[in-house]
Amino acid sequence: MDLVKKPPLLFDSKRVNFRELCDADLDPLAEIYADPVTMQFIGDGTAKTREYVREELDKIYNRYAKNGYSVWATELKSTGELIGRSGLLDWTLNEEQHVEVAYLLAGSFWRQGLGTEIARTIRDYAFRHLDVDHLISLMYPDNTGSVRVAEKNGMSLAGTVTLFKQEVLMYRIERSQWESIQKMGSE
Repeated sequence: MDLVKKPPLLFDSKRVNFRELCDADLDPLAEIYADPVTMQFIGDGTAKTREYVREELDKIYNRYAKNGYSVWATELKSTGELIGRSGLLDWTLNEEQHVEVAYLLAGSFWRQGLGTEIARTIRDYAFRHLDVDHLISLMYPDNTGSVRVAEKNGMSLAGTVTLFKQEVLMYRIERSQWESIQKMGSE
């Protein structure tokens, strides 16, 4: 039996492990990206081909090398199954630099609280390890699930921006707000 060695665990949450993506993730990730329901709120809202995912992985590897972060393999602890990818993406929007808490979760894992758990873990990781004064999340206005996740993540609506030729909502949390959340959680 030929087992592919995956990169080591970077960090985790109660139910999810996070590690760098690798070539062994191509097929399970391509399956997630091929699902039109899962992809309806990602990028231009369309399902993607295996070739697209191969190119996406190469871009992610380049971001790891350049920034030390990007999106990571997101695995269910109980099974080791790849359930999506989540992490941090750099954006320049309205001439301001931002780091986005971004996640893509296979549709079969929606409505289980995993989105909130993942987003909070990524938020905490970013504020602990990056020199950023704020974080954002971007979503289509009709993506009510992600709006709720952003709000549960301590973010509030900061306005709209144009991405992929569409207006999207930008939610934002300042480092000082996060520090207050952390302080309240430890009392």
